[in-house]
Amino acid sequence: MRKFRYVSMNNEGEIVKGQWECNNIKELIEYLHEKKESLLFIDKDKLNFKKITFKQGIKNNELALFCKYFGIMLESGVPLLEITNINSLQFKKGKLYENNMYIAQALRRGEALHEAITNCPYKFPEFFINMVKVGEDSGNLGEVYNNLSTYYYKKSKLSKKLIEVAIYPTFVFVFSIFLAMILLTTVVPSMLDMILSMGGDLPLATKITLAVSFFLTNNFGYIVAFILATMVILKVLTKAGKVNFDFIRRKLPLVKEIFYKSSSYDFLYALYLLYHSGVNIVTSLEGAAQIISDSYIREQVLNSANYIREGSNLAEALMNVEIIDYSSLTMICLGEETGKLSEILSRLLMIIEDELRSKLEKLLQLLQPISILIVGIIVGSIVISILLPMFSLYSL
Repeated sequence: MRKFRYVSMNNEGEIVKGQWECNNIKELIEYLHEKKESLLFIDKDKLNFKKITFKQGIKNNELALFCKYFGIMLESGVPLLEITNINSLQFKKGKLYENNMYIAQALRRGEALHEAITNCPYKFPEFFINMVKVGEDSGNLGEVYNNLSTYYYKKSKLSKKLIEVAIYPTFVFVFSIFLAMILLTTVVPSMLDMILSMGGDLPLATKITLAVSFFLTNNFGYIVAFILATMVILKVLTKAGKVNFDFIRRKLPLVKEIFYKSSSYDFLYALYLLYHSGVNIVTSLEGAAQIISDSYIREQVLNSANYIREGSNLAEALMNVEIIDYSSLTMICLGEETGKLSEILSRLLMIIEDELRSKLEKLLQLLQPISILIVGIIVGSIVISILLPMFSLYSL
């Protein structure tokens, strides 16, 4: 026999907390059914009944898992309330645990599913909420959840690939800066007396190295504090929308192509999901624009919706959207002419995904030697500037 702590809801909508000794969860559910209560949460050890607060959002891999469970059970005919009960056994802690509890309570109060997920303690993406509403309105909620599961799973894989590409050069760059700091604050000062005792005019490179070393040695604490403060301020301002670095991603040679291809993939996937679910093309464009982080590109997409209202077709409307290339426009035009836009978008997404993965692999291969070269230049410059006075002395 084990003791289970649980949270349930009675027929009057009241939350009940309790504990019960039984052999397994099935016996606990049967016990609650006899009391005319529905199981919301269960824990074999200890439940923490904290007040729900609004916190940061949910990761793509978590969303993919959440949508997968919902989609499978909805297409199997399981009622929504029963799904939340089953999910309480799947997600025993964390963000999805608290959200699932709130959804169950909201559904019992008579709220629609999209209304319930809108007010969850951990925020769902606005695009996700709108897709759920589309699924409720069209009666294809199970299919929508399964499509969203695939969408967020692929976004998660793509994000991991982008992080993989960024990790190596970032690590090498930070390591080179760290190594340079050690050389300038420990090695160079220890050799300062020997260098100065050589007399004569020091080379310009050596003078610069000594000046930098002196500055870092005497102001190291202030420099670290300034860097940390700057990082915190930029993060706060960026989160508040007062600072935007999107224009950098649109201009940097190596980053621009990846950014455009990635944004194109996200946008067209969102457009496909909405249009495939029966949403008209104008509303689909406006909904797909929500997932674009770059405000400049997002405005271009919203303007394209206005062109369609004025009588343009989709391909013509998207011609002024920077992230959509000519080959994509050609396929979209073909889809409109044949009446198979949804199918064409699906195939186009597979092509873009393959291209994006290929570009990321090439970028990773390119960044590795460049990163090593940067380390060599930084460290080599310091070493050479120290050795130059010695070479001058030996040449006398």
